[in-house]
Amino acid sequence: DSSMLAVKATALNDLGREEALRELIDWEHLVRATHLAPPAGYGSLAAFNAVLTAQLKAHPSLRYAPHDHATRNGMHSGNLLAGQGGPFAELRDLLHEALAEHVRRVVEWRPDHPFLACRPARLALRMWGVVMHRQGHQIPHLHPASWLSGCYYPQVPAFVTPEDGSRAGWIEFGRTPEWFHHRREMVARAFPPQEGLLLLFPGYLWHRTVPFETAAERISIAFDFVSGSADANVGE
Repeated sequence: DSSMLAVKATALNDLGREEALRELIDWEHLVRATHLAPPAGYGSLAAFNAVLTAQLKAHPSLRYAPHDHATRNGMHSGNLLAGQGGPFAELRDLLHEALAEHVRRVVEWRPDHPFLACRPARLALRMWGVVMHRQGHQIPHLHPASWLSGCYYPQVPAFVTPEDGSRAGWIEFGRTPEWFHHRREMVARAFPPQEGLLLLFPGYLWHRTVPFETAAERISIAFDFVSGSADANVGE
């Protein structure tokens, strides 16, 4: 249960057991930022991202800030793999390749790490999209049913840059939310989204996005690798 590892991380932080906490949440090895190469048939990654963005914005499942999800001031889709081919299926294949590479790296580093001990025998992918605009953000949350989670950015506003001290539009990991009982503030890490950036992280990491003020759209495709044997059968 990934949520139990999140609770353990909070407890270790409250107890001041920093070494054990660093082992459980090892940023260098468990959180990976990489850029995808475009699938065959696309002249560039920008061309692939443009198709992904258009398909997502036209998706019939998009709903405004559904109450059962973390998205605020933005649109949230249902399962993008249900009966879908085209760019979502092509992204699915790229994510499975990224999964295999990430697992290989973690196994080489620490084959006895609790993250690997929680790995299901079979992994299925579920995938959804988020279209944010002014004051768009996601409240702190984690993915308790997920083993490995991630997000891919096909469109990012120009103002979201590594140099922006306000971190508007960034994604932040590690900070225990205010409503979850804890005594000490957790050290957090934040990443500025970039078009074509893929982020992979354990499902037990708390994360949120920082609100932004402009009307430009920030578009991401999020996903979970969960216990299962068929991607298309995994619901939202």
